Amino acid sequence: MGKGLYYLIYVGDGERGELSLRGLTPDSRDFIRISGKRSAELFNGVMSVIDAYALKYSISKDGGKTVVELPADVGYAVLIYLLLTYNAKEPNKWLYFLERLLAGKAPLSKYLNVFVDLAIDLSNLKYGCGGRGAIIKPTAARTVSSMMRVLIENL
Repeated sequence: MGKGLYYLIYVGDGERGELSLRGLTPDSRDFIRISGKRSAELFNGVMSVIDAYALKYSISKDGGKTVVELPADVGYAVLIYLLLTYNAKEPNKWLYFLERLLAGKAPLSKYLNVFVDLAIDLSNLKYGCGGRGAIIKPTAARTVSSMMRVLIENL
């Protein structure tokens, strides 16, 4: 991933829902998926940062489903943020890092793609390639999320 568009998709009633990020087309397989109460908090946080930076995106709503079309660089930053906060108790605590990513001021940002690759490889190792569900499986996302937070806290 990295070229084209990303689709941030939120489905829910406001408090509980499901947040996913897809690449290429809205019908592609989810790259990462987060369910529960935190999904609304994460979605609202991401959108507030994107709006604060006046970044271009398009949004469509259909019932309880919201689809946000993001440029590749913004979408990849959101992917890194969602992976970082996958099992964080307070995801909004990490919004500053999304801001730094979008501003191009995140330390060691050129190495962050290694965490995405690691999460994919761990998912494939444990569950095999392909299959149903998100590309990054929950167990791999939790493991890599914890590693990322330790690194970022110590920068």
